[in-house]
Amino acid sequence: MTPLITSSRVVQIAVLLLIATVVAGCWDREEIDNRDFVLSTGIDLAGPEDVGTDLGTSTSPDGEPISSSDRKLRYTIEFPIWRALAQQQSGGDGSSGQRFTKPAQVISSTATTVFEAGRLMSLRVHRRIFFGHMDLLAISEEVAREEGIAQVVDVFERDPELTRRFVVAITDGEARELLLLAPKEESFVGTYVKGIIERREKSSRMVNGDFNRLLISLHGNKSAVLPMVRVAEDEVVMGGAAVIKDYKMVGKLAELETRGLLFIQNRVRGGSVVLSDPEKPWGDLVFQIGSSQTRVSPELRDGEIVFRIDISVEGILNEQRTLNILWDEPLIEQVEQAVSGRIDHEVRRALEVLQNVLQADVMGFGESLHRNLPDVWNHVSQDWEETYLPGVKAEITVKSNVRRIGLIR
Repeated sequence: MTPLITSSRVVQIAVLLLIATVVAGCWDREEIDNRDFVLSTGIDLAGPEDVGTDLGTSTSPDGEPISSSDRKLRYTIEFPIWRALAQQQSGGDGSSGQRFTKPAQVISSTATTVFEAGRLMSLRVHRRIFFGHMDLLAISEEVAREEGIAQVVDVFERDPELTRRFVVAITDGEARELLLLAPKEESFVGTYVKGIIERREKSSRMVNGDFNRLLISLHGNKSAVLPMVRVAEDEVVMGGAAVIKDYKMVGKLAELETRGLLFIQNRVRGGSVVLSDPEKPWGDLVFQIGSSQTRVSPELRDGEIVFRIDISVEGILNEQRTLNILWDEPLIEQVEQAVSGRIDHEVRRALEVLQNVLQADVMGFGESLHRNLPDVWNHVSQDWEETYLPGVKAEITVKSNVRRIGLIR
């Protein structure tokens, strides 16, 4: 009689049990107490004050040591101090008249590359640095103009821990100065800046800094726009945009020029337009943008490329300093024409800077031409920004509609 379970079957079962024991659970588990959660990262060019700030040594490709004076980039991170944060939330800091202290540590490292500088951070912290919850990547204008952002973006794009939900901003000044800031209504500057960017639609004077959208733009035509941020005493001030071309910053857009660009890109969802009262020139009217729709259509006319930009805006009169409610239809039409004229001016100003001064196609004209007129695009694609973009004509049509004017006479 053959046994129900043979010796070979017993061996197989034992091996399976052993394998299940080995692979079960989190084999790469790491205690949360052994991690430092980076919330903000800043990239600057190293200055004379950074000489000798690294404890480790580095070598060049030929094996020769690189002295600290040769290192170019300063890499700064901000991560929370949980003990200080717990004291702050429980009222142990500031509730008894104590001076507010930031519950975070900001440390820097310098090296010739971003990756190396990040690795050298291990000489300063005893826990593993974790970037999975990062909110902000701040790059100084000096780095963006002189070194470009390609190296920085490449390092963070390759990092498997990142979720790509963080924002990227260009700092007017040192990025480290921004990370050292202690906002009064938020414990961490990265969370604070990200919150401002996420509510940009209130003014439409700032662009989106989403890292994933930045990658899409750079991989498309090596151009993009990023929000500008600066430190004013103990406050964060944001507005305008940094224009990136061939991975380097080539210029800036002012706040209203930025809104003109957003109109072209069909990304205006709010904001206000301040006008003079047509009946009383010394009074002001505020037109609040409720919705906006833009359509960009390329055409070929007599051998010339023309872009039709049709903008439709709806909104309400949200404020009148003169309390002169415009019930007359002719006056409402004057307000609508004034709003259209103001938006037309903002769009034309943005095009003037981007087409003729910076020659950077962050508007997406090339992509639109490629999609709608591929034969024309194949002819102009090689020298699009330098040769053809400045000569492109734009026909702008703006239609504004005042939906509501108020209830008080």
